[in-house]
Amino acid sequence: MFSSQTLCALAALACLVEAHDREVPRVSATEIADACGQPRPFVAKILSQLAGAGLVTGWRGPRGGFALTRPPDRIQLGEVVHHFEDRVDEDPRCPFGGGICGTGDPCPLHDKLTGLQSALDRLLGSSLADLRPREPG
Repeated sequence: MFSSQTLCALAALACLVEAHDREVPRVSATEIADACGQPRPFVAKILSQLAGAGLVTGWRGPRGGFALTRPPDRIQLGEVVHHFEDRVDEDPRCPFGGGICGTGDPCPLHDKLTGLQSALDRLLGSSLADLRPREPG
């Protein structure tokens, strides 16, 4: 559903949410790459883009690393996804023609497509706090 860049960004941010919760001031790109199981250059590029979007702050040097710019509950997943995806929240086009799904007579997939759009809207409106691991049980 999402590009590899978006998925890597979400995984990297999940690492930073965990660090935030443990009050770790910053996490290196190498540590994040290892935790995500992604190549370091790819993760470094994603972190740079997240910094450019104002979602993380980076420090250079031996004690450098990355941290969230805001608490996890104040960063929406939509901010991340929209930075990497071009068309994620566009109105769904009806596969049977007629333009935007939801205008005119409902097509056979209308309820499923509008349900999918509603689920996507809820996902994008949730926060990075939702990236925290679930409690066992």
